[in-house]
Amino acid sequence: MSSQNRFTDEFKRDAVAQIVDQGYAVSEVAERLGVSTESLYTWKALSAKPATVREAEADLADALCRVKKELTRVTEERDIQKRPQHTSRESPGDVWFHPGSSIRVLGSFNVPCADGPRQRLLCMA
Repeated sequence: MSSQNRFTDEFKRDAVAQIVDQGYAVSEVAERLGVSTESLYTWKALSAKPATVREAEADLADALCRVKKELTRVTEERDIQKRPQHTSRESPGDVWFHPGSSIRVLGSFNVPCADGPRQRLLCMA
């Protein structure tokens, strides 16, 4: 579990209050609460910022999360559109010619294959 989601905001505020308001040592509070001293120093530094700055940072973090999700979604959509698309009448082995080409198609017929089902053979002139 990530440490970012492990403790509630209220828990963090209370831990910092023990250090700032009650004057306990960071190492003592860390040991008693079962958190690292680094976390307590981080929480203390964050609580020292004005509320408006903390809210602005939280808003930016939320916006960044939304942008990353949107980028992931758009990238997936782009990748799906890049894949070859086949309709129910087409098969991956079908041959297509440009309408302006000079190739004449005489017809096609099924040929039995040694290793599996029949395959279509295209006769061109």
